[in-house]
Amino acid sequence: MLFKELSVLYLRGNINGNGNADLVTANEDGDTVSVILGDGNGGFGP
Repeated sequence: MLFKELSVLYLRGNINGNGNADLVTANEDGDTVSVILGDGNGGFGP
């Protein structure tokens, strides 16, 4: 499972500047954020 906590906000953007879409979530239960980088082929990975 990619998200262990309750995620309450999802954002998509180019976080690391490589031109691929990445995902960011704000996790309410842990007061943390999760970043999942895009692989350039439409998928996402850890």
